[in-house]
Amino acid sequence: MTHEETSDVILFDAEARLNNLDADRPAQDISAWRIVNDTVMGGVSTSSVSRLDTAAKFSGEVSLEHGGGFASVRAPEQRIDVSAADGFHVTVRGDGKTYKWTAYTHTGGAISYRVPFTPAADWQTIFLPFANLKPFRRGRHLPSAPAFDPASLRTFGILIGDKQAGPFRLDIRRVTAGGARRNESGYDSRT
Repeated sequence: MTHEETSDVILFDAEARLNNLDADRPAQDISAWRIVNDTVMGGVSTSSVSRLDTAAKFSGEVSLEHGGGFASVRAPEQRIDVSAADGFHVTVRGDGKTYKWTAYTHTGGAISYRVPFTPAADWQTIFLPFANLKPFRRGRHLPSAPAFDPASLRTFGILIGDKQAGPFRLDIRRVTAGGARRNESGYDSRT
């Protein structure tokens, strides 16, 4: 493990198997994560989040019926200052679909800051730079909104939409905030 990796702020770590963590790490409790699907606007998409041995599983089915078309999950809200970092490192494996990483800086999450990523079927760590996060409100890009403020992170999550109807599954092993790191093949900043 490099010095850069040890200085990362751990936001979620499924491999730690910490089911009874203290209150300063509420994202560890998968049962406290919140599902927000298109049912809030009349859609019929479904999703759930559950704990596996070494990951959290976000799965369900996106339906385009009744004006819907998205499913999402969010970690519990807390105040986290990640301003010493440059971005999020997410260790995930997916199903070939494109997901959006979401971050929120205000309670209630009126604006979400998003960046798309397409994880491979095998475990990989993807670096999502803060600079790539774009502000959205109810699915619409807000170019006039302020940039993401890493000193004011309230929560983070995953969203699937963009007319990707059908079943989906994304496994999440670890989430940290840190700097870009080099590995043997260069930066691990695949997005």
